[in-house]
Amino acid sequence: MSKDKKITLEDFIKKATDKYNKRKKVVDIDVEGFGLLTFKRPSDADLLEFKNTLANSVKMSKDESIDKLDYGQMLNASKELIYNSCEFLHSNELMQELECGEPFDVPVKVFGIDGSIQLAQKINEAFEDNNAEVAIKNS
Repeated sequence: MSKDKKITLEDFIKKATDKYNKRKKVVDIDVEGFGLLTFKRPSDADLLEFKNTLANSVKMSKDESIDKLDYGQMLNASKELIYNSCEFLHSNELMQELECGEPFDVPVKVFGIDGSIQLAQKINEAFEDNNAEVAIKNS
């Protein structure tokens, strides 16, 4: 198809569903100290919540330096994203062995504070749609 030709609704639906179905559904991430761990695609709502919380965790000053960083907020978003993406962390046995009161405590006990934040960022990046380009033609 030429770039100047309008597509039909049927073509649009086919392209949209093809793109949706080709999204990564699982990724293997090399986690230091563990090796390759499999993570399933978070829901769009989970990814959006993570991105929003991360963005709101950092306050920039007028000269674009970091004015305030809410590490607790970053950690809360990170541990939820990790927990929801990694089936291994759902193990009742693991939760008991680590003496976790809440399921979202498991990622922090396993990966640590900094490790959890870094891993959540890797998960986010692995499932980002980096090829979303839109060219707008003025009529």
